[in-house]
Amino acid sequence: MSCGMELKIENGEITRISGLLEHPLNKGFTCAKGRNVLDSVFSPDRLTSPLLKDGTGFKEITWEQAKKISLV
Repeated sequence: MSCGMELKIENGEITRISGLLEHPLNKGFTCAKGRNVLDSVFSPDRLTSPLLKDGTGFKEITWEQAKKISLV
């Protein structure tokens, strides 16, 4: 389980991050990872499409292709 966070969004951008008072684990506080969530959301290294492992590494695939892949 992770901490509960509330994000304030204005004009499509996150402008504030705060902990949820009613969340049973963090009770309104945010951990260091939660306070730095913007670093993950806007990182240039963030994955923006599914990857499929092939014989030599990974290749990008569409979300439709990913939905058809069996995880069994």
